[in-house]
Amino acid sequence: MTSKSFDLGRGDGYHFFRSLLSRPILPPHGISISGQTAILTGSNTGLGFACAKWLLELNVGRLIMAVRTPSKGEAAAAELRKRHKGAQIDVWQLDRLDIAILNAGVIEQSFQLGPQGHEKMFQVNYLSTVLVKKEYVIVNLVDPGLVRGTEINRGVNPIIKMIFDTVMWGFGRTMRNGSSTYIDAAILRGDETHGSYLMDWKIQPYATPIYDSEGESLATRI
Repeated sequence: MTSKSFDLGRGDGYHFFRSLLSRPILPPHGISISGQTAILTGSNTGLGFACAKWLLELNVGRLIMAVRTPSKGEAAAAELRKRHKGAQIDVWQLDRLDIAILNAGVIEQSFQLGPQGHEKMFQVNYLSTVLVKKEYVIVNLVDPGLVRGTEINRGVNPIIKMIFDTVMWGFGRTMRNGSSTYIDAAILRGDETHGSYLMDWKIQPYATPIYDSEGESLATRI
């Protein structure tokens, strides 16, 4: 069941505060992904690193940590290997893929162009993830909600960052609970969720413009 039309009778504020009150639904005991291969972007820090811990707890056969800075990736992998003796953890190589968790994301205050000529936030948060797919692959869009301790706002003004961090620490989820939303979407869900937006461990509607003519026109142009 993919995301249904947005409930126009309820505003964004309702959904925001409902999310803050949501209780985490962690993976049930006995779940194992032994023998499977997973690739995880942005995996050396924040939600990505927390998700890597989840995958190893679920006995993933091979964890491929995709990072921009090899030294940071190797340092993170070394820490994980200490906790999970015998785990197969690679930082670069990829020859088989069962699970892809495209965690990398950025928030930039100023307009920046990436190497491909696209605006940086649009490239990282959309083009490099949503459009990289095949029809037979299950693709879900996951919102982990407000999570404490991530570095996603490291590119914004220090004052704005301080405000964000205060809100996060006051109302945000723990890193473990936030990253469990990735496990829910990537492992616990089936093909019935393909194309869905998942938040608070549930299938949720997309933003309102997705369902109107303006949104359809924008999607066609993109």
